[in-house]
Amino acid sequence: VHSSILSNYTHSTKKGVAVSIKEQALDGTEATGDDFDRVAFDVKMHSDKSSLALLPEEALSVLIAEAKYTVKAELVLIAEAKYMVKAELDSNNVADNSGDDAVDDDPTENYPVAVALPGWCGDAAIEAAIEAFGARESVVFKRGVCALASAMMNQSLHSKLQKELKDLSENGKGSSAQNAKEQPLLLVAGLTPEGVELHFIQTGKTQASRLSPFGVLNSIVSNCFQSSMPLSNLPSAFDVLCDNLEAILPGRQPCAILTYGSEALQKELAAELEKLAAKKGWSTGSCVSSREDAVSAGACAFVAHEHGRLDDDFLKAKYVSTCAVGIRCNYFGDDDFFDFDRKVPTSQYSIEFSSAECACVRSKDGSDDYTMEDVKAFEGAKYVPAREEAAKALRVQIVQKFQRDGEWVNVGEEIKPLCMEGDEEGELIGCEEITLKLVLASSGLITNSLEGDRQSVVHAVKEAQKNKFWYYVSIIGAILFFGGFMFKSWYGEVTFEKNTKKLLAYYNHVLPESLAADDKRQAQYLVWKYSDNIDLLWRRLEAKYGVPVPDSWPDDEDDEEENGEEHIVDMDDEESSTNNLDDQDSDL
Repeated sequence: VHSSILSNYTHSTKKGVAVSIKEQALDGTEATGDDFDRVAFDVKMHSDKSSLALLPEEALSVLIAEAKYTVKAELVLIAEAKYMVKAELDSNNVADNSGDDAVDDDPTENYPVAVALPGWCGDAAIEAAIEAFGARESVVFKRGVCALASAMMNQSLHSKLQKELKDLSENGKGSSAQNAKEQPLLLVAGLTPEGVELHFIQTGKTQASRLSPFGVLNSIVSNCFQSSMPLSNLPSAFDVLCDNLEAILPGRQPCAILTYGSEALQKELAAELEKLAAKKGWSTGSCVSSREDAVSAGACAFVAHEHGRLDDDFLKAKYVSTCAVGIRCNYFGDDDFFDFDRKVPTSQYSIEFSSAECACVRSKDGSDDYTMEDVKAFEGAKYVPAREEAAKALRVQIVQKFQRDGEWVNVGEEIKPLCMEGDEEGELIGCEEITLKLVLASSGLITNSLEGDRQSVVHAVKEAQKNKFWYYVSIIGAILFFGGFMFKSWYGEVTFEKNTKKLLAYYNHVLPESLAADDKRQAQYLVWKYSDNIDLLWRRLEAKYGVPVPDSWPDDEDDEEENGEEHIVDMDDEESSTNNLDDQDSDL
């Protein structure tokens, strides 16, 4: 964007008309060193007029609008040549600036935009580009994949791919080449004045399509870096790329090398890559060069496929991350979550933060040498002030690394995950715990969200105590409930046996010669029948036989006492021993 604008407008075409880049405030005033400072284009349209501050994404929007209008003008010429009729632009077009509705109703705004970005673009650049293009994220692609998609029908490249498929088939890998990691492998390299892009890409299964002989382009590893002297850093970047390939696909080498960019830069890049490939012992031969518009043509084909404008099957692209994503907080340092060559888009990566853990780390002067038992020790009400202070002090910064040996760059502003705003202005309240979720899209855009109930530390302690109280209440209630059933069952069984014996004893005294005196089953039935009102049974017996029903009979108590007494015989006493034998003889 900068080079395009500067090449067209930095030199004055009219007196007093110029464009320059400088740091200034959004209103065009001098930079003051605060958050309102921006790097902007200072556009001088007339010597007698004040300059206009234009942000880079706004300048890019102007170029995109110009490109859309150019496409529309070309479509008019094509229509005139094809149908031999006079075609006119829509009455509400950009050229006819007759009113405010002219731009709003411009049909060129509905043209889809295909954007091919270099691999070293980070989250901020991608977000700014998407905002400037006014396009969805799905129309943002990588340069290397776009160049390969466009060059797929290149005769030289196509013959090398067919030869590789034949060799894989002869080596017994032909069947797995359609669905595993044994597809043909290519090295796709691009060179621009700003940097170098290196990609190892595999082609998927073949398909019967006039647009592409393969159905999938699967990125394996990438190494992209930005440099003012890119060729000087090419050997080291090439070695790193090959080492990463060996770790993922041991023993594999590419069947061809495809270059993209301008013709002059492709020749320079091809000469260097052929030397490096010869040192590796690759049999790739000469590099295959692509057209200068290969990247843009491939991007247009991809976006046409996205919008359903192709009547034939095209390619699907699977990307890997060309950057690394992590977080930096003031307790733990840098943590990598999405490393280089990670398949994208990624699933959500969740990082849990708790005030107890923060307080534990602060107590150990930032050391990560602690256990879960140490963290649990800070969860009580005793450490509420410490947890509140630790929650307010926690700062998290999402960072991104664009080059493997580069530095971490901040993405967005610092996050205070364990803080929420209070009722008063400027008041911060510490939360007990929260979950940070990160997602890395296929375009390289990073999205984050905070999820949790956001309870304050004090409220969370009260809730924990309340939950603990009701926990023990529920346990006690369960014990009483089920224990009551068990006690009732036990007590009913004991009472049943007692009343059965009482009834049998009554019959033995009242009707000693009857069958009821020894019929235990009949007694159990009567006790069961009158179990809800046992006193009624006793009253009926008393009324029938005229004998009251005591709890126990005196004779039974005497018998129990006699049976309970211990009869001791002194075997040393010869007289008592003789009398005892006489008693046994008389019993017999």
